[in-house]
Amino acid sequence: MLILFIGFRAGFRTPLDEISKLAEEVLNFFLIGFMLFRITQWITQKEKISRYEALMMLMMVFPVWSAVASAINFGQPLVYGIGTTRNFYLFLLGPFFYYLLHKKIISLVFLKNTMLAASWCTLAVFIVIYLTINPEKYPDRFFIGFNELKGGYIFKFNIAILIFALLYYSIRYLSTHRLLYLLASVPFYYMMLSIRQDRSIIIMTLLVLLIFYFKRIFFQSALRYSALIILLIFTGYFVIEITDYKPSEQSVNRFYNLWLTVTGRETDESATNIRRLEVIKAWPDIEKRFLFGNGELSPRWQDGFSRIYGYFYPSDIGIIGILYLFGVTGTLLLFVQFLFARKIVIKLTLNDPFVITCVYYLLFCFFDTFTSGQSAFFPANSTMVIAILYYAYRKHEPELIHSTNPYSFIMFQNKTQIRHA
Repeated sequence: MLILFIGFRAGFRTPLDEISKLAEEVLNFFLIGFMLFRITQWITQKEKISRYEALMMLMMVFPVWSAVASAINFGQPLVYGIGTTRNFYLFLLGPFFYYLLHKKIISLVFLKNTMLAASWCTLAVFIVIYLTINPEKYPDRFFIGFNELKGGYIFKFNIAILIFALLYYSIRYLSTHRLLYLLASVPFYYMMLSIRQDRSIIIMTLLVLLIFYFKRIFFQSALRYSALIILLIFTGYFVIEITDYKPSEQSVNRFYNLWLTVTGRETDESATNIRRLEVIKAWPDIEKRFLFGNGELSPRWQDGFSRIYGYFYPSDIGIIGILYLFGVTGTLLLFVQFLFARKIVIKLTLNDPFVITCVYYLLFCFFDTFTSGQSAFFPANSTMVIAILYYAYRKHEPELIHSTNPYSFIMFQNKTQIRHA
């Protein structure tokens, strides 16, 4: 349980990374060793590998790709290039967990419970940090940022695993109409909307839930849910009227600035304008090395990107940053995982809330790739859920639990037969 918990925590890249950096380095070496073991088994024909594992082996080329590109284009030694992208190999958590599932060392039930437990523990840590620590005192920490529209120094928590829990409990509520699931989702909505306040995450999450609603709920029970939504709208309007609530100018400006950025205009938000300037700096080199990219520079080698561009981080500019690092060839290769997953989802017959959540979380990862470069900078997020979907497709494991208790992750040994949501 402890190994799995650490694995999910590291794979989803939470601020706990700073506390357990050594554990993450050990995990990296372990995962690379594990994959070399699987490759050896395949070469010596001791054991066959799945199509999913073959795809993951192909993805192992990306840190080397980046290192070679940066060596050719900037003269950076290969050891620096590979070292600065080593955390990319956390994506190997996907094939590692698939192997554990395939060998029956763990089950999908256990994996689901671990993910939900990790979500609640991470949420508790984030809230404690938010309530007890003043971010202004630690401006140099990697999960601290500055945004004048959000009130100055803020916590830049990576809430990817919390989004998974939010989607899970929301989907369970929409599927079962049980109030407990709605209540379970409230702390995660609070983190997303009130604490993290990331516009792209909010938009992508709500878009994914909207797609789920129209695809799986609306056309089956349109009248009932439409009436409920209308009732909620009028209730919300009534509450706003009696409390005289008005959205803050800062909240409105954040989304207005997002619209200005999308349409290519200047904004009054420095963080947004910085990203726009990063794109302007990177674009000439993207055009120059359009096919294979420029590669990642290590800050330990001649100050990295800052020596060339000043302030510049490819992860800030989403899909443009991926194009900068890997070119159009590497970017298309990264998207192969989503095409692979699409074929699985089309054939998937399990109508299980956990599996369905994995499908829609993967859709979130796909959308988020365009805004934050999800598949390149946090690849474990997508490869782990693809592993779950592929295993569910191959094995049709009949042990997923659908407890009516939304906090069922506490009961790790509970197993019942599948019941449709």
